[in-house]
Amino acid sequence: LKLAFLPLFSRLMLAAGRRTFARLAARPPPADAVAFVGSSTFTYWAALAEDMAGLPAVNAAFGGSLTAHVLAHADRIAALRPRVVVYYCGTNDVTFAQRARAAFENFVATADALRAAPGARRLPIVYLANIASPFQRGAGAERVARVREINRLVRAFADAEAAANGAYLTHVVDVNDE
Repeated sequence: LKLAFLPLFSRLMLAAGRRTFARLAARPPPADAVAFVGSSTFTYWAALAEDMAGLPAVNAAFGGSLTAHVLAHADRIAALRPRVVVYYCGTNDVTFAQRARAAFENFVATADALRAAPGARRLPIVYLANIASPFQRGAGAERVARVREINRLVRAFADAEAAANGAYLTHVVDVNDE
């Protein structure tokens, strides 16, 4: 897989993120909403508000993003002052041959940046585990192994965080049949 296009792709994704947050700034979400952040799995969730009826929710995702792109917009996510962040990102990292450890480290850095915001020290983050989709499985065992490794690393991080804090701040939801 040739990755020479990644610098251009990253510029496009960062711009997509800026557009998403400009749209949200023009029509601010309710205070203490649940912020859904990450890649296209959330971006194209057109019925998010209806599906979360009774729960203030904001879609702050931008399709195609890598974990580094979400990290780059952590300050904008924090500015939404969410009561919970639901995070789904990492499958694009795997698709573009990024290391599982790099995707994990970007997630941790994002969590740290969000929790560094005023009043957000114990911000709950729900990490939706990356799925080994038919697309990923069709690309081979090595790619599926990277998906599983990202999830394993985040799960270990959440467990260690819970041990240190006396409570889970990062909650892992894994729908994979493993």
